[in-house]
Formats: sequence, C-alpha cells, structure tokens
Amino acid sequence: MARAVPAADDALIAGGVAIVVLDSGSDRPPGVTARQYALGFALDVLGSALHGLIFALSELVFARVLGRRSFHVVLEQQAAVSLCAFAFTSAGLAAAEGFPAMRRDAYANVMVWTAVTFQLGVLGGTGALFLASTVLAGVLNAVRVPLTSVAAVIWFHDPMSGFKSLALVITVWGFASYMVGHSSSVKKTSAS
Repeated sequence: MARAVPAADDALIAGGVAIVVLDSGSDRPPGVTARQYALGFALDVLGSALHGLIFALSELVFARVLGRRSFHVVLEQQAAVSLCAFAFTSAGLAAAEGFPAMRRDAYANVMVWTAVTFQLGVLGGTGALFLASTVLAGVLNAVRVPLTSVAAVIWFHDPMSGFKSLALVITVWGFASYMVGHSSSVKKTSAS
C-alpha cells in the first residue's frame, strides 16, 4: 500500500498537466500549420523529459560520481546547466538569425526576464534535489505548470477555462497528497 500512494500522487499531478495540454488547442497562433504545431508539441514534450532527466542525473552525480552533496557542488551544477542552456539558446538564435529580430521587437525584455526566472527555477529545483530528493524536485516542477496558467490569467488576462481550473484543482490535490504522504512516512521513519 505504501508504494501505491506515491504512484497515485504522480498520476494526479500528471493528470493536471494532461488537462492543460488538452486545452492547448485554442492557443495555436494564426499562421501556424498543424505540422508546425505538432513539431512544437513534440519538442516541448522532449524538452520536458530532458528537464526531468536533469534532476535524476544530478542526484546520480551527487551520490555516485562526486560522492558528496554540498552547496558548492549544487552551485557548480547550476552553473553547468545554465551555461549549456545559454550556449544552445544562443546557437539556435544565431542559426535562425534571431538576434536582429530581438533588437527590432521587444524580445530583449522577455529574454532578460526569462533568464532571471530560469535561474531561479534551476536554483530552486537543484536546492530541492539537494535538500530532499529527485521526486520532490519533480513534483514541484509539475506543480509549476498549472500555476503558470493562473499567472497568465492574472497578469496577461488570459481566459480561465474549465480545463485550467480542473487542472489546477487536480494538481493541488496531487501535491497536497504527496506532502501528506511524505510527512507521514517521515514520522514513521523517525518513530522507528
């Protein structure tokens, strides 16, 4: 029974994310073909999988390769991830000749805030990984998806659909269930 609860929590959180995906068909910008939209969706899923893999590989590196877990190692890991992200993003912009477009448009402001929030997200995720586990880092990462939809409603006046509301409720339920299950297992372990 103890193993079924985390699986149910993961299913709830994944269900919340899936509901947001089901509602994303209305978000297709004009002029984007079905093939381009499908490619963007596939690349987004691949990017999310790689992002989740970073947590697991980071924990493996902390535990097995480096043999230690320290704050200094966490910061080194964040710097390495951020440097790779910067290199790949810059290479993609250079290949697509996107730098001149950034000067013409208001993308520079978006890029600065994206970099700031990415750094905060990576630091938070790596800190959760360092202080707790890969599972908690992944759960916190999954909870961020519906919260982003709520932020879009608040700041960009995006319409709050029933799908987004349901996704938020299911994700919060899964997160709360995970936290209750985790705290009860910690209490059982400390009592033993």
